[in-house]
Amino acid sequence: MLDLQFRHGSRFALALALVSTLGLTTLTARSAHAEEGAVTPLPVVPAASTSTQSSSEEERPASRAWSGFYGGPEAKVTALEGNAALLVGLQTGWVLGETLALGVAGYTTADSTHANEAADRLGRSAYVDLAYGGARVGGILGARSRLRLTYGVLAGGAVVRLTVPNAARDDQTTAVIEPDVSVEYDVTNNVRVVTGASYRLTTKPSFAETGALNMSGPAGSLAVRFGNFE
Repeated sequence: MLDLQFRHGSRFALALALVSTLGLTTLTARSAHAEEGAVTPLPVVPAASTSTQSSSEEERPASRAWSGFYGGPEAKVTALEGNAALLVGLQTGWVLGETLALGVAGYTTADSTHANEAADRLGRSAYVDLAYGGARVGGILGARSRLRLTYGVLAGGAVVRLTVPNAARDDQTTAVIEPDVSVEYDVTNNVRVVTGASYRLTTKPSFAETGALNMSGPAGSLAVRFGNFE
């Protein structure tokens, strides 16, 4: 009977050992399979901070102010010796940093103008022509705007010609100073339209036939400027 119990106990112990071994093996296999099928997490890339972007934008250098050459024709309506006269000419120069303009300008009458005062003194017809020019210095307000204000002054000299039909023709020189103010409008990056007003100041040229003539007076102007204004 003891032998029978021993046999049954040995079988029970052997079965328990087999079950334990199988269970351990199954758990190990499942664990390995779970590890093989596990999803590897993706690395998290930190987003760039807003403060870094803001600081980089703030550190961008400001756009450089435009400097360059300009030029174009100009027409002026004025009065010479009591009669309306048309002056045509050219203004050209260099803009520095969008605020300062240095250049030259010159104008001449499109046609001889009847000189009323000279004719009255002579008792017959007389005509006058004017040509003048010089250096011009100007300033620009609101340079970055499409519509801007400019101002300046021209200083130079002039030649005044008095013509009396069937008589002598005489030329006299005089000094000229002409302050001006204008409004500019950008039609394109290369073309500007300019309209303005000026006042021409001259010393009075004196002629043997008529004495001194007054060449000073206001003028209204219209011009087109060409340049790379970007």
